[in-house]
Amino acid sequence: METLNGDSIQLSDINSEKGVILNFWGTWCKPCREEMPDMNRIYNEGHEDYEIIAVNVSEDEQQINQFLSSSCELYPLGV
Repeated sequence: METLNGDSIQLSDINSEKGVILNFWGTWCKPCREEMPDMNRIYNEGHEDYEIIAVNVSEDEQQINQFLSSSCELYPLGV
């Protein structure tokens, strides 16, 4: 999966001792928007035992970037 900044995320590359939270979201989804600051806070507090990856497959990069410019900095985001 590719991120907005052009990096690549391979779930198979994540250490097998680490859990993975895939957070599927959309800019149009109110509950998704409401949970993002909390998910970001949890991610920034430390994620030695798990990785959080936000996944948006239904919107283009312009829509996502426009949303992100008006919200918090985000944990890794796959598109």
